[in-house]
Amino acid sequence: MSTVSQQYDRDLLQMLWQRGDYLRLEETVSQLLKHDGHDTVLWKWLAQSLIRQNKSQAIFEFLANYLLPSNDTAVLEQLGVTYLNHHLFVIAEQLFLQALEHDKTASTVRYNFAVLRQRQCRYPEADHLLHQAILDNPELMPAYFAFGLGLMQQGKAQQSLDFFEKACEVFPSNPTMQLHRADALRANHHVEEAARIYLQLIPMLKDSDHLLLNLGLALKDLGRFAESLHSIRNALRIQFFKLKSDGSQVLVSPKLFIPKTKILDPDLALQALGDVRRCLQDAQIEWCLYAGTLLGIVRDGALIEGDKDLDIAIHYDVDRDRLMQILMARHVFRVLPSRKMNNERPYMSSMSLVHQASKIVIDCFFLRPDGDHHFISGVEHIGQDVLARVRRFEFKQIRWKDASWSVPSEPEQYLQDVYGKDWRKPDPYFDTMISNPGRVQAAIPVVLCYGYAKLCGALSSGDYLRAAAYCRQLLARNQDAILEDIATWCQGQKVMNDA
Repeated sequence: MSTVSQQYDRDLLQMLWQRGDYLRLEETVSQLLKHDGHDTVLWKWLAQSLIRQNKSQAIFEFLANYLLPSNDTAVLEQLGVTYLNHHLFVIAEQLFLQALEHDKTASTVRYNFAVLRQRQCRYPEADHLLHQAILDNPELMPAYFAFGLGLMQQGKAQQSLDFFEKACEVFPSNPTMQLHRADALRANHHVEEAARIYLQLIPMLKDSDHLLLNLGLALKDLGRFAESLHSIRNALRIQFFKLKSDGSQVLVSPKLFIPKTKILDPDLALQALGDVRRCLQDAQIEWCLYAGTLLGIVRDGALIEGDKDLDIAIHYDVDRDRLMQILMARHVFRVLPSRKMNNERPYMSSMSLVHQASKIVIDCFFLRPDGDHHFISGVEHIGQDVLARVRRFEFKQIRWKDASWSVPSEPEQYLQDVYGKDWRKPDPYFDTMISNPGRVQAAIPVVLCYGYAKLCGALSSGDYLRAAAYCRQLLARNQDAILEDIATWCQGQKVMNDA
C-alpha cells in the first residue's frame, strides 16, 4: 500500500468514525487488515467499531480467533489500551497478560496494566507493576505520574504531594510533573498555590484538558466563577474533540479515578438514622428527614436504591458547637472538616457527619428562614454556598420501619420544591445540584462550574447516557452550542461496560 493510499484510507476511517458509521468502518478496516495484518492502528479501529456497535459476540470471537493465538506484543498492547479506554476491563486484562507472556520486560505494557489495576482499586498490584516498569525504563514518565496519582486516589494526599515534590527535583523541566504536583497541592487544600502553577503551565500545556479542568476547579474553589467556567468549558471542548478523533496514543493517560462511594446498606443506614435520632431527641433538638432520604421514604417506602449518603435538616439557629459536642459524644459520629477557607464562617449552610459504626455519611442541612413563607438551605461551598429556596414547613411525625420519624409537615410540597413536578418518577440521572427548581440566582455560577466539571467526568468515564443527561440539565440553565453537540453525539453512542 502506497503512502498516499494509506493516508487516504486513514482519512476515510476518521470520517466514518466522526459520522458514526461504525458498520462501514468495521467492513473497511477488515479489508485493509487483509493487506497489512500487523498495523496496530487498524486493529484498534476494528476494536472500536465493534465496541460502538455493541457487538459483544464479535468482540470475543475476535479475541479467540486472532488475539489469543497472537504473539505480536504491540498489537496486544494497543488493543488492551483501546478496551481499557472503553472501560472493558476484563478484556483489557486478558490482552495485557497475553502481551506480558510474550515480553516480560515490556515496560509500557506493565504501565498500562498498572493503570487498569488502579481503576479496579487494586493498588498493591498497580504499585508493583509501576515499580517494575520504572526499573525497566527509568525515563517512562507516565509511570511516575500514575504512581503519585495512585496515592491520591487512595486518599493519601500528603504522601502524593511528597512524591511529586521529590519527582520535580529529579525532573525539574518536565511540565507534566509540575502539573501533577499542582494537583497534589489542590488535594491538600493549597488551592491558591495550585492555581498559580496551573496558570504558569498554560503556555506549555495549552491543549491539556487535564490542566484546564483542574485550573477551573481551583478557580471555582477560589470563588472566581467566571474564569472557572471558561477554563472548564475549554477543557470540555478539547476532551470532546479527542473523543471524536481516533485517539492513536499507545499509553493510557494516567487520571485520578476516585473510587466509587459505597452504596448504602439498608440495615446499616437504618442504624445510623436511629443513632442520629436518639442523639438529637435526647438533646431536644428538632430535626427531620430531608432531601434524597425523604424522597425515597415518601415515594418508594424505602431508601433510594443506589444512594450513597443520608440527609437530615435542623433549624438554622441551632448552636453549632453544642450540636457537634452532642453528635461526637461517645464517639457515635465524627464531624467532617468544613471546606471553608480563610475568614469564612464554617457550617453555616450544612455539616457532614460520619457514623462511626457504619462509616455512612449523613449530610445535615440548616433551615434558614427567608421571610414568612420560605426556608433557604443548601450545600456549604468555598466562597459561595449552593443554596435553594423551599416553601416553609413545620415538622410532623410519620411511621416508617416500625418507628416514628420527623419529616416536613407537607412532604409532597417540599419534594416538588426540590425535585420538580415529576418527583414521583424515578430519574437516575437527575442531579439536584444542577436542576433544583428553587436554586437561588447567586448560586448559579457555582452550579454551572460544577455541572460542566461533572460532564467532563462522565465523558472521561465513558458514561455517555449520564453525559447526555448532564447536557440536558445544563442546557436548562445555560444555552451553549457545545452542550447541544455533545448531547447529540452521546445519544448516538452505545458502549458496553464490563468494569
